[in-house]
Amino acid sequence: MKLKREVLITVLLAMFLSSSVLCGNANARETVGSLGEYLNFTISAPEEAKMGESVVVNMTFTDAYDFVDVSPRDYFISIEKLAVSFDGANITFSKAWRNVKLRSWESVNDSITLTPSTQGLIGGVLSAEYNYTYEGSSTVGHSFGAFYLGITNVRTSTYDELLNSNNLLYALLYILVLTTIVLIATTIYFARRGPKLERKYWAR
Repeated sequence: MKLKREVLITVLLAMFLSSSVLCGNANARETVGSLGEYLNFTISAPEEAKMGESVVVNMTFTDAYDFVDVSPRDYFISIEKLAVSFDGANITFSKAWRNVKLRSWESVNDSITLTPSTQGLIGGVLSAEYNYTYEGSSTVGHSFGAFYLGITNVRTSTYDELLNSNNLLYALLYILVLTTIVLIATTIYFARRGPKLERKYWAR
């Protein structure tokens, strides 16, 4: 009965370790900033990726021109040029928007897919040039901003994959140790039981 209990504990522990190894953890990196005075951005992408696999970059550019004493419908920014470019890991990508009008807290949203073919850091450059004003006013302000950011680290094996491989090795080691303990316990059990059976046999 004791032997069966030890075997059951070993099996349950192996199942637990296996399930924990199979659980991956993909972290996303989100960068928030501003281009000039009144244009905010949010860039979201995985912290790391494997060579040859797709990397999705989500981008949001929002008009942050906000004054509490003016109706949101009265003021806006007029984007002359909004540009993004990404390079690194054998990737070259660029895109631009021109003549875009945004009212308060309106946004430009886009999503792109990059496929790196070498190791390295994918970096991005964001830039914008725009005017800001409110309707009925002759006052016009001009703003320009640029921002550089690291997007994704490209590797042959991701951190999560290396971590899972390490966990798998530990799981196999634990199973090996527990199996060895069970075998030793079983050997000792039958070694102690053997002489008693032999004495009973000769007593007959």
